[in-house]
Amino acid sequence: MNNVNLIGRIVSKPELVTTQTNKTYTKFTLAISRNHNSDDTDFIRCVAWDKKADVLNKYTDKGSLIGINGEIRSSNYENTKGEKVYLTEVNVSSIKLLDKKAN
Repeated sequence: MNNVNLIGRIVSKPELVTTQTNKTYTKFTLAISRNHNSDDTDFIRCVAWDKKADVLNKYTDKGSLIGINGEIRSSNYENTKGEKVYLTEVNVSSIKLLDKKAN
Protein backbone atom coordinates (compact mmCIF):
# COMPACT_ATOMS: atom_id res chain seq x y z
CA MET A 1 0.00 0.00 0.00
CA ASN A 2 1.36 3.42 -0.97
CA ASN A 3 -0.60 6.08 0.92
CA VAL A 4 0.62 9.19 2.72
CA ASN A 5 -1.23 11.82 4.76
CA LEU A 6 0.56 15.07 5.57
CA ILE A 7 -0.25 18.38 7.26
CA GLY A 8 2.12 21.26 6.75
CA ARG A 9 2.74 24.78 5.53
CA ILE A 10 3.43 25.66 1.90
CA VAL A 11 6.99 26.95 1.52
CA SER A 12 6.31 29.25 -1.47
CA LYS A 13 3.31 30.32 -3.54
CA PRO A 14 2.21 27.44 -5.82
CA GLU A 15 2.40 28.43 -9.50
CA LEU A 16 0.08 26.90 -12.06
CA VAL A 17 1.70 25.33 -15.13
CA THR A 18 -0.14 24.19 -18.25
CA THR A 19 1.22 21.30 -20.32
CA GLN A 20 1.14 21.11 -24.12
CA THR A 21 -1.92 18.87 -23.78
CA ASN A 22 -3.75 21.54 -21.71
CA LYS A 23 -3.43 19.75 -18.37
CA THR A 24 -2.60 21.95 -15.39
CA TYR A 25 -0.33 21.12 -12.48
CA THR A 26 1.57 22.76 -9.67
CA LYS A 27 4.64 21.63 -7.79
CA PHE A 28 5.11 22.84 -4.24
CA THR A 29 6.97 21.99 -1.06
CA LEU A 30 5.37 21.35 2.34
CA ALA A 31 7.25 22.18 5.53
CA ILE A 32 6.27 19.67 8.19
CA SER A 33 7.38 19.85 11.81
CA ARG A 34 8.39 16.48 13.23
CA ASN A 35 6.86 17.27 16.63
CA HIS A 36 5.72 20.28 18.66
CA ASN A 37 8.75 20.39 20.98
CA SER A 38 11.42 20.33 18.28
CA ASP A 39 12.83 22.61 15.61
CA ASP A 40 13.21 19.64 13.24
CA THR A 41 11.34 20.22 10.00
CA ASP A 42 11.03 18.04 6.91
CA PHE A 43 10.51 19.57 3.46
CA ILE A 44 8.40 17.34 1.22
CA ARG A 45 8.08 17.90 -2.52
CA CYS A 46 4.54 17.53 -3.85
CA VAL A 47 2.71 17.75 -7.19
CA ALA A 48 -1.01 18.32 -7.75
CA TRP A 49 -2.84 18.04 -11.07
CA ASP A 50 -5.95 19.55 -12.69
CA LYS A 51 -8.63 20.86 -10.28
CA LYS A 52 -6.45 20.29 -7.22
CA ALA A 53 -3.72 22.43 -8.81
CA ASP A 54 -6.27 25.15 -9.61
CA VAL A 55 -7.53 25.17 -6.01
CA LEU A 56 -4.02 25.38 -4.58
CA ASN A 57 -3.12 28.22 -6.93
CA LYS A 58 -6.31 30.16 -6.19
CA TYR A 59 -6.74 29.64 -2.44
CA THR A 60 -3.26 29.18 -0.97
CA ASP A 61 -0.13 31.24 -0.57
CA LYS A 62 3.27 30.96 1.09
CA GLY A 63 2.68 29.79 4.66
CA SER A 64 -0.82 28.37 4.08
CA LEU A 65 -1.64 25.36 6.25
CA ILE A 66 -2.97 22.41 4.25
CA GLY A 67 -3.55 18.71 4.59
CA ILE A 68 -2.92 16.35 1.71
CA ASN A 69 -3.46 12.72 0.89
CA GLY A 70 -1.50 11.07 -1.88
CA GLU A 71 1.06 8.51 -2.90
CA ILE A 72 4.84 8.61 -3.00
CA ARG A 73 6.38 8.52 -6.46
CA SER A 74 10.03 8.31 -7.37
CA SER A 75 11.70 9.03 -10.68
CA ASN A 76 15.11 9.81 -12.10
CA TYR A 77 16.69 11.64 -14.99
CA GLU A 78 20.12 12.52 -16.30
CA ASN A 79 21.16 16.15 -15.81
CA THR A 80 23.27 18.25 -18.20
CA LYS A 81 26.46 16.97 -16.53
CA GLY A 82 25.49 13.37 -17.29
CA GLU A 83 24.75 12.61 -13.62
CA LYS A 84 21.71 10.62 -12.61
CA VAL A 85 19.33 12.65 -10.40
CA TYR A 86 16.74 10.88 -8.25
CA LEU A 87 13.47 12.55 -7.21
CA THR A 88 10.87 11.56 -4.66
CA GLU A 89 7.61 13.47 -4.37
CA VAL A 90 4.02 13.04 -3.26
CA ASN A 91 1.42 12.86 -6.03
CA VAL A 92 -1.57 14.58 -4.39
CA SER A 93 -4.94 12.85 -4.63
CA SER A 94 -6.89 15.12 -2.23
CA ILE A 95 -6.36 18.36 -0.35
CA LYS A 96 -7.87 20.04 2.67
CA LEU A 97 -7.41 23.78 3.18
CA LEU A 98 -6.84 24.32 6.89
CA ASP A 99 -6.67 28.12 7.00
CA LYS A 100 -7.80 31.06 4.90
CA LYS A 101 -5.67 32.64 2.20
CA ALA A 102 -3.84 35.74 3.38
CA ASN A 103 -4.95 39.02 1.80
